[in-house]
Amino acid sequence: MFRASQEANPDGTAVEFQNYSPTQYNLAVKCTQRLLAQSSSELLTDNLIETFRWIFWLAAFSEPNPIPQWQLDATSRVLQQWANEFDRLVVFLPKDDRNTIVLLRMYHTTMTIMIATGLYGQETLHYEHHGLYEHVVALGKVLFDQQRVVESEDGYIFCFEPGVIFPLFFVAMKCRHPLIRRQAIALLETADHQEGTWESVGAAKVAEFVMDVEEENLPQGAGSEQVLESARVHLVNISSKIERRRVDLRCLLRTSEEDSWYFREGTVFY
Repeated sequence: MFRASQEANPDGTAVEFQNYSPTQYNLAVKCTQRLLAQSSSELLTDNLIETFRWIFWLAAFSEPNPIPQWQLDATSRVLQQWANEFDRLVVFLPKDDRNTIVLLRMYHTTMTIMIATGLYGQETLHYEHHGLYEHVVALGKVLFDQQRVVESEDGYIFCFEPGVIFPLFFVAMKCRHPLIRRQAIALLETADHQEGTWESVGAAKVAEFVMDVEEENLPQGAGSEQVLESARVHLVNISSKIERRRVDLRCLLRTSEEDSWYFREGTVFY
């Protein structure tokens, strides 16, 4: 590729290039970028997981008070920086990582919604993010289509790590667009996934119960966008009895005067 010539340059400060090929150089650069991307994909995953944990830490230590706006803004900047770096590297990632790529996009979009809505508080804020919710569901469909190509004979998928269940469950719980919400629930019902002790069909039943609570007093023919803030479920406490395939629920709602809270309780089986 190149040879240093000290005959023409006794001080050794210059380099004479011979047989230089831009194509070979570009290929070397691309190979290097791919190697960096493979090592960086794990770093990107770790960084997103750390941000995910940070978001839940914010929620745990702020509730019941609103999360300070400066913390939300700082987290939003971190998510944007992550997205910029991810977009730069994703073209170099191997095809074997395609499921990971989709899953990372699902989590990033979900976390973006969580920060944009302040994690908790006014539930009607979620109306402003139907496009992002729809994107999460679309990614979920892509992921399931890819997994069906390589799935085992029984089609059942188990893993210890968080996977596709949480993003779809978040959509099913918080998105109030009737079609998008029901699409998320339908994906959970048919996914046949288990992540740790959490089964996708159980998550679907919980989300369906919450949806029914919110929509139960709608006038005939009214859309879910007409559900009042006082009918929205703000928080769900879950107690699972796995051996009985049973989940006990306590749904936290706010009164119409918005000065007090109450629980709606129920049980679902799956």
